[in-house]
Amino acid sequence: MKIIHLADTHLGFRQFAGKLDPERQLNQRECDVYDAWHRAIDVAIERDVDAVIHAGDLFDSPRPTHRALSEALDGLSRLRDAGIPMVAIAGNHSTRRYRSGGSVFEILERFGLLAAWREPQTFRVGDVAFHAVPHDADADAMKADIAGVVPDSGAAANVLMLHVGLEAVPTSTYGEVNAVALSQELIARAPFDYIALGHLHRFQAPQLNAIYPGSLDRLDFADLEGEKAVLEVDLGAGAGAPGFVTRHPLETRAVIDVAVACAGCGPAEVAAGVVAAVDGTALEGAVVRVRLEELQRDVWGALDFGRFGELFAPCLHHAIHVGSSGLHAGPDPVAAAAELKFDAWARERVPAGLNPEAVIAIAQNYLKDAAMSEAEVDE
Repeated sequence: MKIIHLADTHLGFRQFAGKLDPERQLNQRECDVYDAWHRAIDVAIERDVDAVIHAGDLFDSPRPTHRALSEALDGLSRLRDAGIPMVAIAGNHSTRRYRSGGSVFEILERFGLLAAWREPQTFRVGDVAFHAVPHDADADAMKADIAGVVPDSGAAANVLMLHVGLEAVPTSTYGEVNAVALSQELIARAPFDYIALGHLHRFQAPQLNAIYPGSLDRLDFADLEGEKAVLEVDLGAGAGAPGFVTRHPLETRAVIDVAVACAGCGPAEVAAGVVAAVDGTALEGAVVRVRLEELQRDVWGALDFGRFGELFAPCLHHAIHVGSSGLHAGPDPVAAAAELKFDAWARERVPAGLNPEAVIAIAQNYLKDAAMSEAEVDE
């Protein structure tokens, strides 16, 4: 059996208010996500696969908009017309805090979707058993759900579907709603032919039979490595064998992150550095972030943002940020003295029993974060 393994499509995702698709008059990034979803459906139909599975976060919200629901149903109806069943689980973005609160999947099930959102379920498609374990914000409950799944001895292949992070797999996202991460040992010992994972947005294969296909579009600046693709899996080939995994590349909107070294630079030098950093880069329709590292506080205020606006005019969106190093006092002795005075002022007022240097370090971090927040300019 050949399947298409999708995850993290985030239908309904929006970004950059006011940037509309000229024909549909909808948020452009929302349309990008819908287009990627439909291209994935195209691949499934063209490849004449036996099933499509979705390992969580079909929607960006547990309460998707009418438009997001319509786009999902359009894709499902095309698969149904092609005779291709789809199996899905609820991910953390498309799950309410408690499973008992109902789900949009109750609607999609009426249109033929095989969905697990309240509790684990096993769906038989042909001679393959798909063991679908929906997301649970309680890590212990999810471990119990996984441990309770028993492979079907009569099936030609058993597939486990999970939406979860793995502690051994690097992730660049933090603080996601209801997200959980489990030990990879939990799946390393699992007796399944294939483990279809969702949650991480970059393609990763933590073991031969366990894969994150990644999202179909780049949704943030943490997701820049590698190409986006639709993942096809030939269960008959066996994990690790030639032809077991095939990735069908997708064209997506360019998302570009640029760091510019600004230490000791004046406004003109910073501007020239930005121009040089993007020279030769295709900016048409791109999403661009420029990070100005080691920038002096007085230089930030003197930058010509109008010039940057002209440079990045072809982009869908651009943002000029102070880099992670924050703003620096620079050579101005008055500003430098003011920062030194803060340390002395705070040191005299730290209550007894507390480490003054630790308290000052925390305060300085807050001040730096505040400076970065004030300095950020989005265009």
